[in-house]
Amino acid sequence: GTLHNAGTIVGNINNLTHSTIADFNNSGNIDGVFSNNGHIIKFVNTGSIDSFTNNSTVAFFQNDGVITNFNGSGIIYGVINSETINANFVNVATSLWNQEGAVIRGDVTLRGVEQTCNNGICQQSELINDGEITGIVRNDTGKQIDVLENNGIIGGGVSNDGGIGDLKVNANLAYSGSGSITNSLEVASNTTLNASNSTINLDSNNGNFNNAGSISGNINNMQDSIINTFTAGNISGDIVNNGSINTLETTGNIEGGFANNGNTGNLNVTRNLAYSGIGNITNSLNVAANTTLDASNSTINFNASNGTINNAGNIQGSLNNLSGSTIDNLVNSGVITGSIDNAGTIGSIVNTGTITGNVSNDAGTITIYNEEGSIGADSINTFARSAVTAVVITSNDSRLST
Repeated sequence: GTLHNAGTIVGNINNLTHSTIADFNNSGNIDGVFSNNGHIIKFVNTGSIDSFTNNSTVAFFQNDGVITNFNGSGIIYGVINSETINANFVNVATSLWNQEGAVIRGDVTLRGVEQTCNNGICQQSELINDGEITGIVRNDTGKQIDVLENNGIIGGGVSNDGGIGDLKVNANLAYSGSGSITNSLEVASNTTLNASNSTINLDSNNGNFNNAGSISGNINNMQDSIINTFTAGNISGDIVNNGSINTLETTGNIEGGFANNGNTGNLNVTRNLAYSGIGNITNSLNVAANTTLDASNSTINFNASNGTINNAGNIQGSLNNLSGSTIDNLVNSGVITGSIDNAGTIGSIVNTGTITGNVSNDAGTITIYNEEGSIGADSINTFARSAVTAVVITSNDSRLST
């Protein structure tokens, strides 16, 4: 059946169990409790309802009016709110779009279970906030929100103890909880994601991390998590990698440094960075001019197939090419204050800068081209003593021109 109200209803309305209302349109006033114990396919409110109690299912609900009390144990697949809800919005919907100018005066918790209906908002579990939510957006343990996008105000921030697929932060947002980001994280420019009282856990399968703004707090890439491109930006805490990062771009200041305990394919250092950890670089290391990569308290391990190292800045610490690893080219036009230890294969070392430590070849193969550069005083002896197959070529050696 259908129910259209453009006037005033004083009293309660009860949609009984097994009853279906195909279209319920309220543009007037309901001075009482509207209880749904059956099913409503389409529910549009542009008027005023004292209380709506949903104990069953609503396929599509759009609120362009005022609902003073909103409760019940049922499910609404998708909700578009363009006005005001003066109550908590907890476990009543799979998806919520809080439009610009709309207000929810309370906490928001989605059901976290995908459903479908004829409007795009219902195709997955989404929370899009263009307006204001005065309370906390909670994502409980065991729940999944596919997309959470904040373009407005969430007064109490986001508390995530479950999974959020894509977290899109286009307006300042506080974040907490023990849950994880399961696909991607985006922080817009001139925007702050404040996780200073928590850790942002990443548990992704080839997702992306793009911080064009600022993040206050620590980042943890969990074991077995794969991040495709990690554009770090400004982070007040540290980045700990226990999984895999294909490419890490240090486009801002990472105040707590980068602890690599997993695999990092390409590490591109364009801002000063402290480096630590027991993990490996599996493809390339690039350090820009006037930039310092500080690994003085650690060792930078390489485990590559056809790797490259290009240092135009300052590497403080030692480089270790592991057994079975191949570095095609190591080009140093800057400063390496530690040693280079090779147990694998280095196709060539082209040095026009300074290497203060030793070059040690342990059952590996290296060709060195020292072109007007400087290598530590003892390095040639150390190199030659340890070498199995090695050629040392200096800038005045006739073999350089052959």
